Amino acid sequence: MSPVLSRVLGVWLGLALACPAQPTLSFGEVLRLLQEQHPALKAALLRREAAAAWERGAGVQPNPQLRLSVPRGDPSEEANSLVQRLEIGGQPGLRAKIAQLQREQEDARVLSEQHELEKQAALAYYSLWSAEEIEQLQRMRFELAAQLRNAAARKLELGEISENQSVRAEFEKSQAEAQFSTARMHHKIALHRLNLLLQRPPDQDISLPAPQNESLPEPNRERLLAAVEQRPEVRVAQLSAEIHRAEAELLGRQRTPDFEFEAYRSSLGRGAEQGLRVSLAFPLWDWGQTGAAIEQRMRQAEAAESDAQAQRERVTQEALAAWESMLGQRQRRDLLHGQVERFSRQADLARRGYQAGLLSLTEVLEAQRAYREGVADCVSAESEFQKHCWDVFWLSGGSWGATGVSQR
Repeated sequence: MSPVLSRVLGVWLGLALACPAQPTLSFGEVLRLLQEQHPALKAALLRREAAAAWERGAGVQPNPQLRLSVPRGDPSEEANSLVQRLEIGGQPGLRAKIAQLQREQEDARVLSEQHELEKQAALAYYSLWSAEEIEQLQRMRFELAAQLRNAAARKLELGEISENQSVRAEFEKSQAEAQFSTARMHHKIALHRLNLLLQRPPDQDISLPAPQNESLPEPNRERLLAAVEQRPEVRVAQLSAEIHRAEAELLGRQRTPDFEFEAYRSSLGRGAEQGLRVSLAFPLWDWGQTGAAIEQRMRQAEAAESDAQAQRERVTQEALAAWESMLGQRQRRDLLHGQVERFSRQADLARRGYQAGLLSLTEVLEAQRAYREGVADCVSAESEFQKHCWDVFWLSGGSWGATGVSQR
């Protein structure tokens, strides 16, 4: 084997497990940028502000009314009047309660939007990291295959190898080039996905550090299941049921009397008749519209309660699946790390055997293929494990606040 080829093989084995360039964008920074910039989260926050604005004014009495008239003929006593209607059946309190529940719903929807964006971020971030690693691996394979092809051509000229081995080296180089092109394509797709999620130009370069858990709390199965009731999806359905019941009660209060205070004056000139009047306005009966609306809200409340139960079941299944997936990916990652070390030793022994003339080129390529596949599987396992760790963290009620990781 030529000295150049030996050096290339040695460098390839050393670099295959090396980390990417210096880290410039951690996953925590990605989450912070999402909270600051993503339009979907901004929209959810604005809807929460809108609900909070309504909550501040929902529990007040109706606005006063001023009536000014320009009559022809004899004006009535109440031609000009100031009327204040007072709801004495508890309507303001019920409206305030409904507004509060609606604001709590928007709080839950903000958390739901955050969770969805965080899941997208984990998928995009760790997919990009693994795509970078695979591209680097395929690049080194292509460079090595080119060197092997050149070395085989020289050996063929000297009569040291058969033409079949030379053709095999040429075929390996073509395969490596095709795989390298595919890896670059997947890297570009992953880069575009993360950049667009962060509201950046699609082709802006991003350098990622090696995966780490950002000091996440130790996963706990009991905490994971206990957080089901507080999941945003469940809370939204629960609050919907409460809102519908409160709206039904508010509609029923239309049957209670209202208190009215009225100051009146027949005209704005002198000698006009004026006075004060206090009244109770009684609704006589319902032709059916109010009763139908109340029945509608009650059925909607029952439907929302059923939705909440269905959401609990779905979320519980999601939580248990996330837990088992995390454990499985952790075990797979640990096993593959050990296999990569064994494949590395085998590849090195194959290189030494070829250098000593004990092994053929085909045997060296097979050893390198096994090592390369082992590294690719290890990268995939690490990426999937990190995604599932974060998923369990969020499903357990965790959040990423302005100061970093927290536990709700």
